Amino acid sequence: MKAGHYDEVLAQGRRGTFRLILMGGAAAAVLVIAVTALVIWTSPGPGTGAADKVTSPAASADATVPGSELLATPGLDVEMPDDLVWQDLQGVMLPYSVSKGPADTLGGRARGFAHDPAGAVLAAAHIIVRINPQVGPNVFEPTLREQVVGPNVPALRDTIIRAYATLRQQAGVPYGDPVGYVPAILLGFRVDSYTDLEAEVRLITQGTDGRGGTTTTALRLYVQWSGDDWVLAFPADADPTTTNIAVDENSLYTPFGGR
Repeated sequence: MKAGHYDEVLAQGRRGTFRLILMGGAAAAVLVIAVTALVIWTSPGPGTGAADKVTSPAASADATVPGSELLATPGLDVEMPDDLVWQDLQGVMLPYSVSKGPADTLGGRARGFAHDPAGAVLAAAHIIVRINPQVGPNVFEPTLREQVVGPNVPALRDTIIRAYATLRQQAGVPYGDPVGYVPAILLGFRVDSYTDLEAEVRLITQGTDGRGGTTTTALRLYVQWSGDDWVLAFPADADPTTTNIAVDENSLYTPFGGR
């Protein structure tokens, strides 16, 4: 991919479907935003250092990326609102909308999303970033308690706490403070399924690959409507091989726009 191509795409802020062209035709399938999203399947337990780096299966130029066929055709036709604006949270620029949410951002939280596909996408993006250890326990603890559901949440919480303890010790900051940055860019999204009760969303993210380059992946998330808002769900039967996948030249998604 040519240098600056992502900036061009993001600056366009256009709606519609974008076909992603990757340098070399493949990228490593690393977990970019949610460093803890796969831990419910991969963590071997406390004291192993597993919380420091959690990755999904890697992809090579000659390999079939698990789940990539699910991105070869457009998802549902979902448009972001015209009032979308972007704000930074620990290095991640997140989309906000007066009309679609979040309506409540007190204390670093994000609640109050519209009961429609755009609201589901925004909820998925905000909640998954806010359970990263970098945001600190004042944000990830109540977010996990009130906005994340599923049988694996206790294990997920334990791993996030261990990861935060490691990062805090390395940075030498007081307990409770945010620590470090999440080096990721939200490029776009796909909504693969939607009902009034649940939605399957893929967030297309760009981040570093640990070798000075970049990698682009699709993070597969589930949200459920609970009471009067969307919550993030970690189903017990979710397939870990397609939770976070490398996107290839056949991948289609919708840019967020509004930057």
